[in-house]
Amino acid sequence: MALCFVVGISPGGAFANPKPVLTKYTRRGVSSISERRLSPSELKRLAIRDIAPVPNFNTFCSNLSPKTFKECVIAAVSAINNAHQESHIPLINVNVANLEKLNGPETLLAAVNFERMARGLKPFAGLTRFFDQVARKAAEEKTDPSLSNKELTLGANGYVSDWGGNWAENVDSPLAANYDFVYQDGPGEFNLLCTPQNSSGCYGHRENILGPYPYSPDACGNLKSEALMGASVLNHHPGYNNPSSITELFVGICVKHPIKPYVSWSYIEKELLIGNSLLATSK
Repeated sequence: MALCFVVGISPGGAFANPKPVLTKYTRRGVSSISERRLSPSELKRLAIRDIAPVPNFNTFCSNLSPKTFKECVIAAVSAINNAHQESHIPLINVNVANLEKLNGPETLLAAVNFERMARGLKPFAGLTRFFDQVARKAAEEKTDPSLSNKELTLGANGYVSDWGGNWAENVDSPLAANYDFVYQDGPGEFNLLCTPQNSSGCYGHRENILGPYPYSPDACGNLKSEALMGASVLNHHPGYNNPSSITELFVGICVKHPIKPYVSWSYIEKELLIGNSLLATSK
């Protein structure tokens, strides 16, 4: 299966506002990429290494059809739990029938929060329509989603402190794409910005997914901090020779008043997944 990944935190791929100033932003450049890298102890804690999918969900998740969709979801969840077991982090306890009901962006939100919650990280609060639109535009253009300077100010309510974006092509399943972002993002895998000649982009997708938003604890000053997502899944259309394109946009914001997602993680966790807690303790 041919995959094409672009790392959202590559040079020019992420913004951060180091001070709580509504109208001033500092663009993160090449020199700041290493500064955003997690420490060796944090990398170990977050299980930064590559793990091949077991079972290999690509058997079911390539060229998805109604007949193979359920098998793809089951295989992907099983592969995620195998990776969690190898990483010594909690397994996910999810009702597959309910997971199947989620649309593409909702599935990406769930997959990302599976990984964050298993590591004790705060989940993204949900999806917003504006960030979804940004993600969809990037999916149509086959690139990682990004925010322009004018999109960093949220009116009088606050501002964007940090963002990161992931993109995958030729991957039909959101669960499969997100698995590859997290567990096959290093040397010799599918990450186009992780090569023997240049390792600066290695594990960049994974860092986007597992990073803190905002990155700096002082980014928001007296404002409230929130972590939101945008996502898009454009399916493969053989007749148009158009491969699938999947994007994730992760955004940390500083606001006076919370921005209500149109799909909240609390709703998905409560209504579509088993029990009050997403995770089951692994043995």
